[in-house]
Amino acid sequence: MSLAAQPALPLRHLFRASACRPYPLVWLPSAQGRPGRGERSALFPLLEPALRVSLSGRYFYRSPEGAVRRGHATGPSLWRLFDELFAQESAGRQGAWVGWIRYEAGGLADPAIPALADQGEVVLSLARVLGGWCERSGTLERWTPDPRAEGPLGEIEAEAQRWAQLPLPARPPRVRVRLPEEAWYRAAFRSIQEDLERGRFYQLCLTFPLWVDGRVDLVGAAESLLSMAPADFGGYCRWDGLEVASSSPELFWAVDAGRVRARPMKGTRRVVPGREREQRQELRGAEKDRAENVMIVDLLRNDLHRVCVPGSVHVPSLCEVESYANVLQMTSTIEGTLRSGIGPFRLLEATFPPGSMTGAPKVEACRGIAGLERRPRGLYAGSVLWLPFDGAWRANVVIRSLIRDEQGLRWPVGGGIVIDSEEAAEWAEAASKAETLFRCLQERP
Repeated sequence: MSLAAQPALPLRHLFRASACRPYPLVWLPSAQGRPGRGERSALFPLLEPALRVSLSGRYFYRSPEGAVRRGHATGPSLWRLFDELFAQESAGRQGAWVGWIRYEAGGLADPAIPALADQGEVVLSLARVLGGWCERSGTLERWTPDPRAEGPLGEIEAEAQRWAQLPLPARPPRVRVRLPEEAWYRAAFRSIQEDLERGRFYQLCLTFPLWVDGRVDLVGAAESLLSMAPADFGGYCRWDGLEVASSSPELFWAVDAGRVRARPMKGTRRVVPGREREQRQELRGAEKDRAENVMIVDLLRNDLHRVCVPGSVHVPSLCEVESYANVLQMTSTIEGTLRSGIGPFRLLEATFPPGSMTGAPKVEACRGIAGLERRPRGLYAGSVLWLPFDGAWRANVVIRSLIRDEQGLRWPVGGGIVIDSEEAAEWAEAASKAETLFRCLQERP
C-alpha cells in the first residue's frame, strides 16, 4: 500500500475530476480543526463491492481475492458474522469499507422495529476502497490499499490540476419543490400529541420529504451545499443505485482506539443576522429543547451500554449550543469504551437507527413513525459509513441531504415532538432545516 504526501491540491478539485469518471464515488469532506467534530476528510473514486444485505437478512460478500459468499442470517448472528468477516479482512491489511445503511435496516437490528420496505430491498451496501485520498491537519495523502489504483489516481490528479484553473460549475437550474399537504402534518401532529398524553412514548421524530421536480446535478449540488453550509459529516455518495449530496452536521458515532463517541443533535434555531448571541442564550435556556436533548442522550447511553465496558459510558458534554452555517444546534456528547471483540457491525446492531431520528422509547417511536409517515425513509435518518481497517470508524446521521433513489429526488426534514411542542414552532424548525436547500436550488417555495 502507498501512503504518499501529495502536492497542495484542494480535495474539492480532486472531487470534481473524480466525478467525471463512471460510477461509483464517495467524498467525505470535513470542516477540520474543530475538536470532537470533523477530524479528517477522504475521497474514494476507486471502489469494488464488498457486502450487500437485504432486509430479509440475505447477504452477499465478495472477498479481496474475488471469492463470493452468499447466505442468510437474522438477529445477533447476522451482525456477529459481519464483524467476523470484517475482522478477517482487516487483519494485517490496510484499507477500508465505505457505503451506506438505510433507516429500514433498523428491522435487522431489532425485529420489533417495523420497516416500510420490501424484504428484498438492499438496506446495507458497503464497498472496498481500492484507492483515494485522505486529508488530516491540512496534509493530503494518496491512499492506495490496492497498488493497481496508482495509475488511475495519477490520471485523476492530472485532470484535477486542469479543473483547478476553471470556475466552479453553474448552480443547478430552477426547479419546483413540493411541500407536504398541510392537513397531513396537522393530523400527524395531533396524533402524536394524543399518544404522548397516553404515555405511549416521550418523544417522536416526525419527518417528511420535500420532493424536488426537475433536473438537478447532485455533484454540483454537493459543491453548492458545502460551500454555503460547511458540514463536518456531509459530502457525496454515489454507490449501488443511490446518490446523495449532503451537508449533514451530525455525527452518529465515531470510534478511535476502542473509544466510541456519539454526538446527537436536538434543538435547532435558524440564525437571524444580528441576533445570534440572543438566540444562543434563548436556545441554551429552552426547557423544551433541553428535555428533548436529554431524552435522546439517555436513549443513546442505554444503546452504548449494550456494547461498552460497564461503567465506562458517560456524558462529557450536555446540551452545548454550537454554531453552523445558518442554524444553531444543541448538541450533547456521549462516550464509552467498547468491549473487547466488538466490531462496527455489532456497534450498529446496538445503536441503529440513530436515536436522534426516532424518539423515545426507540422501538415504540419507530412503530409510531411507520404508522404516520407511511413510506420508507431510505437513506434519510440512516448513515454513510467509513470503516477503515485501523479501527478509526465513523458513521454520520444523514440529514440535510438531497437524496436520489428509486423513490425520486427529495430533501427530507423534520424534528422531534414532545408533550409541550407547538405545531407552528415545530413547522418553523423543520422549515429552518430546508433553508439550505432553497438557497442551493435558488428557489423559495
